[in-house]
Amino acid sequence: MTWRGSRALRLPLVHPRFVPVYALGGMLVLVSLATRIVLLLRPDVLPGVSAANLFQVFAFGLLFDLAAAAYFTLPWVLYLALVPERVARSRAHAWLLAAGFVACTYALMVVSVAEWVFWDEFGARFNFIAVDYLVYTHEVVGNIWESYPVGQWLAMLALPALLLWLPLRRRLDAGLAAPATLRARAGAALALLALPALALVLLHTDMKDLSASDAVNELSGNGIYEFFAANHNNELSYPRFYATLPAEKAMSTARELVGGPDVRWIGGGPDGVHREVFNPVPDKNLNVVLVSIESLGAEFLGTFGNTEGLTPNLDALAAESLSFTQVYATGNRTVRGMEALALSLPPTPGQSIVKRPGNEELFTLGSIFEDRGYDTSFLYGGYGYF
Repeated sequence: MTWRGSRALRLPLVHPRFVPVYALGGMLVLVSLATRIVLLLRPDVLPGVSAANLFQVFAFGLLFDLAAAAYFTLPWVLYLALVPERVARSRAHAWLLAAGFVACTYALMVVSVAEWVFWDEFGARFNFIAVDYLVYTHEVVGNIWESYPVGQWLAMLALPALLLWLPLRRRLDAGLAAPATLRARAGAALALLALPALALVLLHTDMKDLSASDAVNELSGNGIYEFFAANHNNELSYPRFYATLPAEKAMSTARELVGGPDVRWIGGGPDGVHREVFNPVPDKNLNVVLVSIESLGAEFLGTFGNTEGLTPNLDALAAESLSFTQVYATGNRTVRGMEALALSLPPTPGQSIVKRPGNEELFTLGSIFEDRGYDTSFLYGGYGYF
C-alpha cells in the first residue's frame, strides 16, 4: 500500500498510517453488530420485534456504532498523527501497537459480554444504572465476581481477540511502514477528528426512540455510546425503569394509607397529602437512634415472619417499641434507601438527591428533630461518597 500510488488513498480521511484506526473502528462496528444480533435473538426480545422494526434496529444501530467508533478511535488518531515516522517504522513500535490493538479488541469483547449480562438483568443497554454501579467498583466487582465465572470468561475472551488480530497484522505493519510526512498525517488526522465532532453535534440518544417497544429502541443504540451519554446527561427514564400508577390512583392510594378516620386535610381538594396531625400526649423528648443496615430486608427479621432467628436483638427491640410496619425504603441502591428514610421521597431518575447540588436545607427527618430542639448527627461506617 503506497500513499502516492492510488487515487483512492488521496482522500483526506485515508492514509496508510491510520490503518489501525480504520481496523479498530471496523472491529467496533463488527462486534457491536454481532452483539445487537445476539440480543435481538433472545427469546424474550425476538417475539416483540416486527419486520418493520428491523430497519430501525439496524439502520440507527449502524449510525450509533459509527459514532461510537469515532469516539473510541480518537486517542489512536492523535497518537498516530504525532508519533515520528522513524519511531512508527520500528519493529518495537509495531509490536507495541499490536499489543494495544489486541487489548482494545479484547475490551470490546468484554463489553459485549457485559452487555448481555446487563440486558439479562435490566432489559436495556448500558444506562445510568451501569454508571451508578461502576462508581462503586469495589462493591459491584465483588458481587459480580461471586455471581459469575468471571475468571473463565476473561480468559476465554482473549482467544477471539487474538484471532481477530492475526489476519490484520500484516496490513497494520504495512501501514506503519509506509512513508508519512507530518503534513499528510496532520491532514488525515484533522479529517478523522471531524467525525466525533459531527457525531457530538448531530446525534443524541433520543433519536432512536421511535418505537413503542423499549426493546426495539434499546437495540437501536450502542452500549458504549449509551454509557457515556448517560454519564454526561445524568438521566434515567423513571417510567421506563420504575413501576407507576395513574396519578389519580396513586394519590387516592397515598391518601388512604396516610389518612385516618378523623383526618383533617389541608387545602380541601382531592390532591396532596398535607394534613393536620394532632397528638394530645406531650412530647417525651427521648433520644432517638435510627439504625440503617445495608441489604437487611424485612424477610430476614423475625418480627416480619422469619423463623431462622437471624436478628434476635432487633426482634426484641421491635417487640418493646413503637413499630412502623408500612415504611418502605424504595430504590435499587443504598443511597435511594437513604433518600426514602430521610426525605420520604421515591427514587429520582438519574443521580441521587444526596449527590446533587443545592440539596441543603431540605425538609428531612433531621430537620423535624432540629425544630424540636434536638442535636442531630449522621454516622456512617464507610466511604462518605458511597
